[in-house]
Amino acid sequence: MFGALLITQAFAPLLRKTTIPGYTKRITYVSSLAGVFGIPTIGSYVASKHALEGLADVFRAELQSWGIDVTVAQLGSIETERGTGNRQDIKKEVSSTHGDAVSDKYAAMGGAMLSQSDKFELLTPASKIAMLIEDSLLDTVPKTRYRGGWDAFFLAPLLSLLPDRILDLFLGAAFRG
Repeated sequence: MFGALLITQAFAPLLRKTTIPGYTKRITYVSSLAGVFGIPTIGSYVASKHALEGLADVFRAELQSWGIDVTVAQLGSIETERGTGNRQDIKKEVSSTHGDAVSDKYAAMGGAMLSQSDKFELLTPASKIAMLIEDSLLDTVPKTRYRGGWDAFFLAPLLSLLPDRILDLFLGAAFRG
């Protein structure tokens, strides 16, 4: 989030001065479903993505008078090494901080999430995500948010309708190992 803030602060003055006929000035931040609702086992990531979502909203309001549009790509599960093969990484990272008992629980929870994605082949190819980000940069009438992946497109809007306590129950059940 701090990287996005610093880069935007550095380049906004240049974008304000720049005019290229036929092109709009645009900033697209890459976020995630974790910026929409809290996902168990990845608290610091969730916090940074929520912050990025808020930062995008603020910059969109601040920069619009200079003709600079700000969009967000909210991504779901993507077919990457990080998204498919990190069960042992989760366990090792948590174990080093909190001990083996907590590590086993978090590894089971994270593994349950990854197993569901693997079982139903729910991961979106990176090439489709690249096309979505390209759309966010080039659409003549941009949306404020672009959702990438089946889970971001369908699941996020449905889950946002649930009361927080019901969502907590749903997410807790989904992440039990």
